[in-house]
Amino acid sequence: MKITMLGHASLFIETAGPRILMDPVLIDPHQEGKLAIFPDREVHWENLPEFDLLVLSHHHLDHFDVNTLARLPRNVDVMIPDSDLLENAFRQLGYESIRRIVPNQWIELDDARLLFTPSAVSFPEVGLLIQDRDGTFWNQVDSVVTLKHVDLVMAIAGKIDLLLSTWQPMLEMAFMDNQSIQFPTDLYAQLLTNVGRIRPGALAPGANGFQYLGDSAWLNHIVFPQSRERFLRDVVTMIPELENKAFAFDPGDALEMKNASVRHIAGDSHFVTSAPRDPLTLAFRPSTAQRPLTASARPLTVAEENLISNFCEQTLPRYIDEHPILYTSHRKWGVIYQLEIAYSDNSEYWSVDFSDKTPTWRQEHNPAANLFCGVTASGLVSILDGRHTWDGLYLSGEFYQHHRIYGVWRDGVVLPINLDVGNPLIDMFSADDVFERMIANALEDACSNHGPDSPIPGAMSVENQRIATV
Repeated sequence: MKITMLGHASLFIETAGPRILMDPVLIDPHQEGKLAIFPDREVHWENLPEFDLLVLSHHHLDHFDVNTLARLPRNVDVMIPDSDLLENAFRQLGYESIRRIVPNQWIELDDARLLFTPSAVSFPEVGLLIQDRDGTFWNQVDSVVTLKHVDLVMAIAGKIDLLLSTWQPMLEMAFMDNQSIQFPTDLYAQLLTNVGRIRPGALAPGANGFQYLGDSAWLNHIVFPQSRERFLRDVVTMIPELENKAFAFDPGDALEMKNASVRHIAGDSHFVTSAPRDPLTLAFRPSTAQRPLTASARPLTVAEENLISNFCEQTLPRYIDEHPILYTSHRKWGVIYQLEIAYSDNSEYWSVDFSDKTPTWRQEHNPAANLFCGVTASGLVSILDGRHTWDGLYLSGEFYQHHRIYGVWRDGVVLPINLDVGNPLIDMFSADDVFERMIANALEDACSNHGPDSPIPGAMSVENQRIATV
């Protein structure tokens, strides 16, 4: 069996029997012009392989694209969930062999069989499980899978050799519905617990390979709270046997399964080719999604640039090295700390992985980070020279911090209670110390500009005040 990623949830699956095209969305932009596949891809229509069966998991427009379906051959069998809308659409497009499927019942085909798996949602939606001589593959797509679903599917199908897992606890409507946009730890824990119950032989994160475009692009930093890199790291932490068997899966890549063993082949497709993946595109930054941190940064003098460089390269990492007792909890919870320094035209990133035996401060963006802090370079200068407080930077949009910290164990996720994991930048410059320094500088400035005997411009003398009162 060979599964080729065409982008997001679109797959080309070659079994020992039929060749299956699933959830084909092969034109960008899609979803009413608001979305495109991420990372960017190029579709070479002239190389589209022949296929026997077209499968749709549900009717959402990042899985059901009328413009794509209108360009595909109509002489194939179609399988859909129990949906009048989908069946009518396919018939209007000229497809004739359409079958509505029922979850949890085997469909026997030549040299392979299919099992459509249920989803705990209020509309027709399914996942797809395939068995052939090479093993068992389960594509959960977007389906909402409970532990009862997991147990039922595994009772029917047995061991899962390759899982294309749901993994992203999306915050699609949270901002617009005035709901929380903090990391949804409970929901993510459920997703990871499912993987722990399944304990597949190999795994890749499925779907969630798209980005928002144009005026909607700011949503890229709110809707996707987890990074693919962190998910893969969590999976291996939970199931160590998946080391080197938990794969990233980009457009054009293939997963090939033989004798229940899976290997990843990067860039295998002649039909779809993929651009390099920029992890910053979908980086979770809810605090700065609508107004980037760089918009609040002012240009620096050369002396200020040198001050920032010295602080990031020497002062802060030395402080971390010299205060290991402060970071005991960081080691326990596997914290990867990331600091964004925002200039007026770009940001630079620094990170340290406290779970390493020797934590090393590096100038890099780490997609697996789980403790985040950002500050404008000009704001940091004002902290270093004692001219502003952290409150002042919060109020001006020049500072943020958030985290997605949890513990991973063999059966899922442990949620922290009374979490005591500090931000190294705040540890070094506590709010009280920064406030006292700012007040001291403000008093010094006030006294130098207006000595105790200096009249305040526009102020009335005590005698005049009395006259005015009378």
